[in-house]
Amino acid sequence: VGVVAAIDRFFSVQDSGSTIATELRGGLTTFATMAYIVVVNADLLSKAGIPVESAVFATCASSAIGTFLMAWWAGYPFALAPGMGLNAYFVFSVVPAVAAALGPGPPDRAWKVALGLVGWSGGLFLVATWLELRSRVMREIPMTLKLAVSTGIGLFIAFIGMQAAGVVVADARTLVKLGDVHAPSVWIAGAGLLVTAGLWVRRIPGALLIGIVATTALAMMLGHAATPERWVAFPEVSGTTFQWDLRGAFDIRFLDIMIALLFVDFFDTMGTLVGVGVQGGFLDDKGRLPGDNRALSADAAATVVGAALGTAPVTTYVESASGIAAGARTGLANMVVVGGFCGAMFFAPALTAVPSFATAPVLVVVGALMATSLSRIEWEDPSEGIAAFVTALAIPVTFSISDGLAMGVAVYLGSKALGGRSQEISWVMWTLGGIFFLRFLFIPLG
Repeated sequence: VGVVAAIDRFFSVQDSGSTIATELRGGLTTFATMAYIVVVNADLLSKAGIPVESAVFATCASSAIGTFLMAWWAGYPFALAPGMGLNAYFVFSVVPAVAAALGPGPPDRAWKVALGLVGWSGGLFLVATWLELRSRVMREIPMTLKLAVSTGIGLFIAFIGMQAAGVVVADARTLVKLGDVHAPSVWIAGAGLLVTAGLWVRRIPGALLIGIVATTALAMMLGHAATPERWVAFPEVSGTTFQWDLRGAFDIRFLDIMIALLFVDFFDTMGTLVGVGVQGGFLDDKGRLPGDNRALSADAAATVVGAALGTAPVTTYVESASGIAAGARTGLANMVVVGGFCGAMFFAPALTAVPSFATAPVLVVVGALMATSLSRIEWEDPSEGIAAFVTALAIPVTFSISDGLAMGVAVYLGSKALGGRSQEISWVMWTLGGIFFLRFLFIPLG
């Protein structure tokens, strides 16, 4: 009882209107929806020449440390891991660009220098956070755009879920189209969506986690979920740990890559924090996230740790929204995620038992919940409504939170200024608009 009471006090569980059981359930749900990153990130990093076994360790360790820092410093149920999109940019843009600049040399030199660039960018983020530059920008974004970002992220993760289930597929003529409706993944995910939605409507505790387990069980019974060849594998630590080349990365030739890393990580993190903050009801009356500087510090520190361990930039995960939807309100939920990633270091093969389409129903349901932010947008004011609409739409169609936010800010500034209401725009927003403009003109991001 004493231990339980101490945990409750440390994480302010009751003060946050939650219970320890709810936090544990929320943490399990978050981990279940983002555990795929262990396999996916390791596979991606291996394409850059990083040993896959070491990449598994780097992914798990950096995720665990980053998520712990968020719980300890900020107390929020926001989990961290190497960012999807950021890791692809690292592998397919940063490493090749570094290799081209370096010329002939050892095959592992490029990714080591690239990790050094990630480390430097994380360090610069820490400095910017301590100077409160990042939190100042986040606070000045209008509430309308914050609500739109939340909605856009909801549409984004729902689209990712539909992709994972095979409901939508790529098409050369129309970009996307309806997938093969006869595919088992579509029917299994569809059944999982109905079960998950039904449980949610009935307000069954743990509805999202039950949905993932039920969908996986159905896939196994029908023979569409692979059984791992082995369940336990010891982590390989030495392959990437402290292999970053900080000295080699400190080169003027890599300035544009550094700026691009800073840009993407900055605005992806900011957008995610705002989006999940809106969904969890964490924002105050002024639309600000209390303790935002601590949350941003945890995120920046996690990127440095991730680079030291051997992975792409670590960032706050939109899948945290699933745990928040399941009731998570404090850093205690993060400790469950930390435990999950620590265990995943040894049980990474077992995670392959959960097919990607088994988490698709949860992503769709959570996306729907996040889209409720639309009702709070001031649609009667076109300068607000149009900017919000563009933001929410651009995030999923560009597959980028930062690019979606950039487009929304551009429309917001343009509609206010041309509508004769430029006095409503703060200097921070004008500066932000200028940064976005220069980014699109001069900085390649992929």
